[in-house]
Amino acid sequence: MITDLPEAIASRTQQPPFEELVTRVREDRQRLVRRTSILGACLVAATLLVLPGLGDDSADEQPTGPRPSTPAPTDGLAMGVPELLARPDVSVVQVAGSDEGGVAALWQGCSGNGTDCGYAVLTANGSALGSVVVDSTVLSPTTGGWLIHTPGGWRALGPDGWVSGVTTAGEDGVRPGDEAVETAGGLGLLRGDRLLLMPSSSGSPTQAYVTPQGRLLEVTATGDGSLRLRATRDGRSWTTLLSWPAGNGATQVRLAGHGRTVAAVTTGGPGDARAVERVEVSRDGGRTWTTARGIDFVDQVRDLSGLAVSQDGTVFLTTGSDGLIRVDADGNAQRTPVSPHDQAVFTTTYEVCVLTGGFGGGRLQCSEDDGTSWSQQRLPGRSLVSGGSRRP
Repeated sequence: MITDLPEAIASRTQQPPFEELVTRVREDRQRLVRRTSILGACLVAATLLVLPGLGDDSADEQPTGPRPSTPAPTDGLAMGVPELLARPDVSVVQVAGSDEGGVAALWQGCSGNGTDCGYAVLTANGSALGSVVVDSTVLSPTTGGWLIHTPGGWRALGPDGWVSGVTTAGEDGVRPGDEAVETAGGLGLLRGDRLLLMPSSSGSPTQAYVTPQGRLLEVTATGDGSLRLRATRDGRSWTTLLSWPAGNGATQVRLAGHGRTVAAVTTGGPGDARAVERVEVSRDGGRTWTTARGIDFVDQVRDLSGLAVSQDGTVFLTTGSDGLIRVDADGNAQRTPVSPHDQAVFTTTYEVCVLTGGFGGGRLQCSEDDGTSWSQQRLPGRSLVSGGSRRP
């Protein structure tokens, strides 16, 4: 699960070259969608043949391979991290777990009033503490750790603190083992140490998940204002699974998954963009769906801040109105707040974790029994910041 970032933070982030490529292809696709309604399907087929960055990725791939793996210090902080954490305005902007264990926290340190900001990621795996300076707010969880961007380019950060290089390439379909990742400019596919463009049927992909069998599920915003959830195994043939027509109030669809369990949460009911309208869950990789019951979401639940699926197939949501909400394997939704302010939820190998108390440097509560009981764990880097955070 990836938590939402404040718009002000994202706007200060300089986009790396891969983001420029993603943005260019997304704009091309959007222009293609607009043309479709005027010129028909024949022109669409012709235009697809000349879209940049699609198909063969030889022209887009960087000429050099991944740099040799280098360890981030675990017995001390990496260069630049102590200075960043010593700034007067320090806060956590994102927290994520890894399927191989460990927790990573993305910290922002500003000189004051949100200006002259820098970023660092601190990781905790058992007693080991890792750290690395980054230059963007990307912290995208993967099976082996997290995708980050440093001044040297895209990197894979492991739970043990090791950092290895990642190359970028164009679009190359989808395969088993691929992982959907977020970048500062859009979605991508991580295949080993290669960061690829996200395939898309049409429109702009906003959310994506790849099943272990290599089936890509993707939410796209189309030219007419509607939202669609589609699936593909090769990046060329697509099947529509769910759709939300324009005008029904849906403003966003969040997607999360684990194994063959996938959750789709629709936000934005009629007249209320903050409403959590519906929670739908699939246990077979998106082929069939059931709607969570037990809570009147659209009339009662507001401000979705986190979404995750545990290894047991349980769906967890954090919301501003109700805190943590748990949806079991039978589709029964229940309010199970961990604190008065549950801000984000994510999973690790065997745990479900909730960030409580706010992104200014709150507490981390984790459960080893799928949300039945909770215990406090350390938030990487929190003890290194005086008072947890100096932001009010």
